[in-house]
Amino acid sequence: MIHFRTSKFARWVCLASLLSWPIACAPKPAPPALPTQVQNGQLYQSGQSEFDGLFRELHDLQLLLKSATDDERQIRKGLASAMSVEEGATRQLLADKVQEKTAELSAKKIRIKLEVEGLEADDEGDTMAQAKLAGTLDEAMRQFIEATAIATRQELKFAARLRRAQKRIEHLAHHASALEPWLDSTFGGQGPAKTTEVRRNLEDARRQFPLLTVRAAELAEESRRTVQKLASALTNDSSLGSNKEPPLIAPVDTPTPKKARASGAAPSPAPAKKPAAPKSPEAGAGDFEP
Repeated sequence: MIHFRTSKFARWVCLASLLSWPIACAPKPAPPALPTQVQNGQLYQSGQSEFDGLFRELHDLQLLLKSATDDERQIRKGLASAMSVEEGATRQLLADKVQEKTAELSAKKIRIKLEVEGLEADDEGDTMAQAKLAGTLDEAMRQFIEATAIATRQELKFAARLRRAQKRIEHLAHHASALEPWLDSTFGGQGPAKTTEVRRNLEDARRQFPLLTVRAAELAEESRRTVQKLASALTNDSSLGSNKEPPLIAPVDTPTPKKARASGAAPSPAPAKKPAAPKSPEAGAGDFEP
């Protein structure tokens, strides 16, 4: 009886060992790869100038968009301070406060218009914000108008920088596609580990491009709407300062000019006079004197 139990137990131990062997002997899965420097928002350098130019410009754009929210908040902070509004005021709250101040100008018969240009510009030099007014301002109102015009101008330039960033991202995306086929030939001599490293960073860069494009477009649109709100709020006479351009075609009635004599041309000869008819001899015969 004891022998039977021992044999059964031995067989069970043997079977358990056989079942657990594949698990114990199976290779361990490779640890997950660490995030690349590009994925972490760091500057990656491969050691090859053509690739590094792309990674450097991508990093500049990452920094630009990372700080964009704070940069725009600083613009609003300056306007909020000038109007004694809480520092974290929203765009709509600032526009409402500007409109209240504009109503005070209207009550004083002061006309004003905040004129803006370059709402869709991608070059800061193509933007403009200028307040035009008719009337006399006190110092407090002058400072308020200047602060509003400055904030509007800064928002316009900020949006233009973001639109320019969108174009740079589009260019980088094409550049990355052109560089990818050259990975093996450029870095193959440095070993497979180096090639894999560069490839992973380049792939992460290509994943970042659409995300950065969407973010830049969103921020630019928010700034554009802010400009429109401020321009509308600081205007009580939209016709102020409008240029009245002349018509493109203006018909003029003029007399028909006389034909000019050509330079150096001889004057036209006077018309020949008809010769006088000869006198009859009989008519003057009595008057003749020898």
